[in-house]
Amino acid sequence: MRKRFLAIVLAMLMLFASFGAAFAAVVGGHWAESALRHFENAGVLTSGSYDPDAPATRELVAIMIDSELGNPAISNQIFFSDTASSSHSIQIGVVASILGLAGYPDGTFRPQNPITRGEVATMLGNKNSLTQVNSTLSFKDTIPAWCLNGVSKAFKVGLIVGYPDGTFRAAQSITIAEAATIISKWRLLINQGVINAPLIPDPPAQLPSIPNPNSGTIPSIPNPPAQNVSIPDPDSGVPSIPTPPAQNVSIPDPYSGAPVIPAPPAQNFYSIPDPDNNNSGTPSIPAPPASYSSSNLMVIPEPDGNSGVPAIPAPPAIPNPPTV
Repeated sequence: MRKRFLAIVLAMLMLFASFGAAFAAVVGGHWAESALRHFENAGVLTSGSYDPDAPATRELVAIMIDSELGNPAISNQIFFSDTASSSHSIQIGVVASILGLAGYPDGTFRPQNPITRGEVATMLGNKNSLTQVNSTLSFKDTIPAWCLNGVSKAFKVGLIVGYPDGTFRAAQSITIAEAATIISKWRLLINQGVINAPLIPDPPAQLPSIPNPNSGTIPSIPNPPAQNVSIPDPDSGVPSIPTPPAQNVSIPDPYSGAPVIPAPPAQNFYSIPDPDNNNSGTPSIPAPPASYSSSNLMVIPEPDGNSGVPAIPAPPAIPNPPTV
């Protein structure tokens, strides 16, 4: 069983390799080899992986045109409802915006559908500098009215030439070789100034740089203007109060709890010299003038002046009462 499985795998690989070799051999010497190699070098086509005579898809044509425009980035590209899953949705949207492609009426682009020769001629022919062409073409077959103007313009500038039998075959699917030839020639005519390049909108505006919240870097915040406001003390939890201006007011004593009353200003008291000059620092008070004592007696100096204590005169003698 295992040998049979390996034989099948080997046969498939050989088949694919033969297809690749066949495609590569077909490109070599093909009438459109130069255009095909151009898109291979641009990375649009992969050598040996395609048949140049197979129908080109709408997506492939859009990628070829986007490559010839230099893969521009625009701000208002068109998005179709069926291209979101495509890896080439951006190229499709850019080409649709630049060349004015509206897609189908249902809002789809149908990227994997084949694209006709008339569609490609209209896409490229309507964006050149020629005015509307109403002259009758010399093709033997009838050109549909919806693509007549585009085919006429493309034919006049040499972008398309038709088949050797004199037909254009607008409704026929364009091949990869034909698309590569027409699109690369379109770029050449732009470079030569024969036709004008399509107007490419401005690229999207760049957004301002926003700090990455996961980077750990916090943007610096400018300091606010200085104000005479109370700022909380982060250590005590109590807001600190700015020092008030100096005033002659009573300020509470933080230790006693009682207000501290400032000393009154010095008054002009009369200073009495110290009589004993003992430098006691205490003013001497003169003796009061002579007056009555607490017993309301008059102080009389002692006549002899020895004791220093005032003498009190003896009361007058009272005569003895008479003998009865």
